[in-house]
Amino acid sequence: MQKNITIEITENVLIKDITQAKPILDELKNYGFGLSLDDFGTGYCSLSYLSQLPITEIKIDRTFIKAIHQDKQIESVIKSILAVANVSNLIVVAEGVETYEQSLWLKENECHLLQGYYYEIPLTFQEFSQKYKKNT
Repeated sequence: MQKNITIEITENVLIKDITQAKPILDELKNYGFGLSLDDFGTGYCSLSYLSQLPITEIKIDRTFIKAIHQDKQIESVIKSILAVANVSNLIVVAEGVETYEQSLWLKENECHLLQGYYYEIPLTFQEFSQKYKKNT
């Protein structure tokens, strides 16, 4: 089933009551929604969430992305996140990509999706519609 809509969940929602959240997330996934764990790696999120919950995607926080080419230890952490996601069949989104060099490094390390100012600034729906409207 193709997932056209992905719901982003922050880990603080899960930490409050994982036993209450799990059945709701299971139901959402059964309806065909993708489920993304936002800002992965920045808080107290346990890797066990990835096996306990029906997560389909993780988003690497921009604080990690910002450190690419500046901090080898952070680069190793990103590579580890990508490896865990790969064996768990999860999509990985890198948030906050701002430079060509960051995008190249992430692509070379097989990050699935990239988002950030390097590609586009945030737009209102009206701005988006005007900018990307197809000429018919």
